[in-house]
Amino acid sequence: MSGKIAYFIPTLKLAGTSTQALVFCEAMSAAGYDVDLVVSSKRGVFLDAVLDDLYSVHYLKRVKYFTKIFTIFYLMRYLRRYKPTLLFGGAKGVNKLAIYANLLSFKSTKLAVILTNDLLQRTYPRDRGRAISRRWHFFLYRFADHVIVLTDTMKRHFVAVGYRADKITVLPPPISLETIRQKSEAPLDHPWLQAPRTERDIPVILAVGRIALQKNYPLLLEAFKIARESRPMRLIIVGAGTEKATIEIKQLAKDYGIREDIDFVGFSNNPFHYMQRCDLFALSSHWEGFGIVVAEALACGTTVASVDCPDGPREILGGNKYGYLAEPHDPESLAQALLDGLERPLDPVALMQRAAAYDGPLISEDYRRLIQSMTA
Repeated sequence: MSGKIAYFIPTLKLAGTSTQALVFCEAMSAAGYDVDLVVSSKRGVFLDAVLDDLYSVHYLKRVKYFTKIFTIFYLMRYLRRYKPTLLFGGAKGVNKLAIYANLLSFKSTKLAVILTNDLLQRTYPRDRGRAISRRWHFFLYRFADHVIVLTDTMKRHFVAVGYRADKITVLPPPISLETIRQKSEAPLDHPWLQAPRTERDIPVILAVGRIALQKNYPLLLEAFKIARESRPMRLIIVGAGTEKATIEIKQLAKDYGIREDIDFVGFSNNPFHYMQRCDLFALSSHWEGFGIVVAEALACGTTVASVDCPDGPREILGGNKYGYLAEPHDPESLAQALLDGLERPLDPVALMQRAAAYDGPLISEDYRRLIQSMTA
């Protein structure tokens, strides 16, 4: 393949944007493209996951002050030096920096920005000032050659504010089924997950994600408390947070009287061997750009109970066809979804077949068609 493709992300921290970037670069390199992964600063738990023997990695210089201004400058310098044919902005936070840098570099690089969260989604309880920010983002995105969104809902929102439909493509983030399969088979030394699912006395629910506002763990704990009144169950939470957030959520578990049945295992670079062995995967987020962990749980053949939050879970689960959806912000509804998922687990083969729709090679073929259309 001729031409260089660059993929720009802020860091390699624990986030879906990092996972998507790494899978994308691996898949596009395997497809024969010359790929650069451009990272704003060299930090994050996924540093060791970079496959720099398959693609080149460029870390822009990290500065303490005026970070955004200097990031634009260093990205401009990268664009002028390496002259990629196509630049992908891989997250909302860096998309506008990519637009500024591309405009100021005066080069012929085409720009495609990937919107990982819906700009119209009210993400935080206090939303003052964000309306102006959203309008500014919508305006800026008109200077991109193409916008990639993760769900049909996101595309409808863009079209509703006057964005050209032919400049928007819906492409869900890819997952690597082969990687998930290999990692899910790795040994796991956890006392609650030693027995097979069918022989386990007490079922185990799993949640994976940062201990942060977005993931809404207080809702999950309240739903777990309610559901546990109907039958014994345990909960494992894989994910790290700030010291303050971690202390608060553990204290909430104590206040609910459920602390002994919850294990906070912290960050793991392999959540898949937990997914493959647990009885049910749960998602309680206020919002998700897509909810890639839901697709990953399906790839492990695990039944999912998720709140029907914007934007991805409903599309991934096909409504309630491939999982159990609960009303957002409703602990009783989520508790019922947990009980339903434990009592009526879905066919693992059907779940894995559903996850195959998001496999890296399949999604990369869609990306390849888009790249060809933009660089022709």
